[in-house]
This record gives sequence, C-alpha cells and structure tokens, in this order.
Amino acid sequence: MFFWSVLFGVFLACLPGISCGHPAPPAPPAPPAPPPTTTLPPTTTTLPPPRPSCCGGVSTCKELKDALGIDEDGIYHLRSTDGYEYQAYCDMTTDGGGWTLVASIHENNIKGRCTVDDLWSSQQGRQQTNGDGNWNNRVIFGTVEGATSEDYKNPGYYDDPIVRNIAVWHVPNIVRMPDWKDRAYLRYHTTNDYFARNNLYKVFEDNRLERNLERNVNDLSCQRGTAIPITYDKGGNAVAQSMYGSLVQVETEPGYVTLRPVNRNGVPFAICSGVKIKDSSSACSFQHYCVGGGGFQSGDLARMCGDFNNLDGKGEGQAPGWIASSTLTDSSIFIFYR
Repeated sequence: MFFWSVLFGVFLACLPGISCGHPAPPAPPAPPAPPPTTTLPPTTTTLPPPRPSCCGGVSTCKELKDALGIDEDGIYHLRSTDGYEYQAYCDMTTDGGGWTLVASIHENNIKGRCTVDDLWSSQQGRQQTNGDGNWNNRVIFGTVEGATSEDYKNPGYYDDPIVRNIAVWHVPNIVRMPDWKDRAYLRYHTTNDYFARNNLYKVFEDNRLERNLERNVNDLSCQRGTAIPITYDKGGNAVAQSMYGSLVQVETEPGYVTLRPVNRNGVPFAICSGVKIKDSSSACSFQHYCVGGGGFQSGDLARMCGDFNNLDGKGEGQAPGWIASSTLTDSSIFIFYR
C-alpha cells in the first residue's frame, strides 16, 4: 500500500504544468517601468529694453526723454549739433526729467591760488585777466564718471539747442555716479525760462569774466550780477545759507542763483550758488561765496583766484566770518541744462 501511495504522488508531480525534479529557477525580474515623461513649457525671460548706444542726432537729455520716454537717471549717448558724440549724465526724474549735466566745478586745493586743475579760473597762476576763459569757450575736459573728483565740461555746455533753465547740485567729492542724487545735500533749478535762446557759454561770451584793470581799487561800487529765483528739489533756504560764513549771510538772501557779479576790486565771478546779493549790501565781497571767473592777479588780488576763489576767507583760516563751510568746499558743484 505504501508503494502505491508513493507512485501516485510522483505521478501527480510530473503532470504538465507542475514542476518535476529540481525547482525551476525564479523568473527574471521585470525591467523597471520608465519614468513618466512631462513636457515643460519653454523658459521665457523678459529683459528691459537696452539703453540707446547711439542717439540718432539726439543732442539733449530732454530730447532723449521726449523721443523714447526714458525715466531712469544715468549716463546716455548724445550727439552735439556739429556731430560730436559723447556720454552725458541725464537726470530723467526731477521736475519731469530731461536735465543734461554739462559741467562740474571741483576745487582740488582750497588753499591753492590758480594752481594745476583750476580749469574754471586759471591754471598755474598765469597772469591773464580772463583766466583760462573756460566759461566762455568751446574747450572740453574731464569725464562724466569723474565729475566729483575733477573739473568737467562737455559739448552740451556750449551747444546750440535752446536752454531755458539750469539746475545746480552740490555733491560731496568722490561720490560714485549712482549715488549722486541721493548724496547731494542741495539741489535746485530755475523755472522762469531766463536762459531761453542762451546758455552759460553765451551769457559769459556776452559778459566776459574779465577783470576791469581800469577800476579804482578804492571804488566801493560793485555790480551785483543777475539773480534768478530757484525752486528747491532737495534742501532749502536754511541749507543754502549754511554753506557760507556768518558775514556772508548778512549780505545775501537765499533762494536764488546769481550770475556774474563783480566785486569792488573789479574782479568778476561766474556763479553764486543758492543766494543773491542784497541791495543793501555794502561789503561787495563776492569772492567769499561765488565761484569761477577771472584769472590770476598779483599782490593782494592773487588770493581771489582759483575755482573756489576765496571761499576759505582770506586764506589760512583768517576772517572766519567769511569762511565757507567744509561741506561746501569738499563738494563739487554740478550744472545742468534743460
């Protein structure tokens, strides 16, 4: 009986579909399923429009703003009416924008008297009644990026397009271009279109910054120049007056920019920033708060020479009531056109 039971089990194990003998090897694992595929949309980036590298005849920041609607301050390419292409800083935001920086006045040595780099008066003490004449000539110098560390003048200063107003900034020296507007402690502009069909080049060409050698040094009469009212964009009357000494504050009134006053010694000056000379003023000591102008003269008049003239009083700390603040003397004066 046992024999037949074993035989019957073997018979069942060998039926088709049932493994017989050694166990069959396991089936190979199925290959992994491929990862699911996902189609991503192409990456797109919207870039801001590039600044123009050329201007196509645009000669001022105002024309550039009107033509392209640019509203970002910075350096752009302009072309003068005689075809000279150059870089210029544009203030595209103040009072509607369109202001072209054409000049900066920088004093490298307040104690110097018409020394090297005094380009707005006279270099190296050359005895010329008109100095280097750069207020009323077509010379250019400096770089726009270096406008807070050197004297600067570009073709826009004397170019032909109509200038209606000017703006003035006082920017601490060595400040980088992107920070000029924020770091300026005084910014203002004119609004009465005084300069229509003129610019500073033409103003000083018609009224040369040249010492009148025939004037009597004892003649107390003086020419107070042309005072133009201003609108402040930063700062105000208090800031404008604080730039100057206590005696200067007595004989001036803030809220103006003054062009070409002539003091009692017959020495002319280009610009008095932020103030006008009171009609009641008798000192006529414009050398202590006006900048730029005539050239080197001998004797006592020599101390009135230099880009910042006599802003340091009488030199070496004398006459403290006439001494301008270090905030002013350690800054550059920017001049814009629009």
